[in-house]
Amino acid sequence: MLLRVTRTLRSWCDFENGATLGSQGSESGFILLDEEYLHAARITLERATRVAPFAITCGVYGRLLHTRYFGPQARALSEYAAMKNVLQEIVDGFDSDAPRMRTRAQQALEEFTEKFPA
Repeated sequence: MLLRVTRTLRSWCDFENGATLGSQGSESGFILLDEEYLHAARITLERATRVAPFAITCGVYGRLLHTRYFGPQARALSEYAAMKNVLQEIVDGFDSDAPRMRTRAQQALEEFTEKFPA
């Protein structure tokens, strides 16, 4: 079954032009959704993982790698969309090299893992 998430976020694109869809992901499941934002963040939804029916693995390159597991498909899709929104906000906050912005970005990453616990 093909899953779709409403793509309301701009600048997200299929990772590797969709070449990873259907292949085995990092959680040993089948990749259903795999998207990248500005070559800075990635989020992947897998089905039939070794731990749970669904897994979401996401990251901000060089700063965060985070995985969550879900039973119900509807919850996994809902969380995927919510996590994607917050990842975009975090990456957009990295625009400045100012020390204060780097500190805020690190704080945002910590808040992300609290808001979306493993």
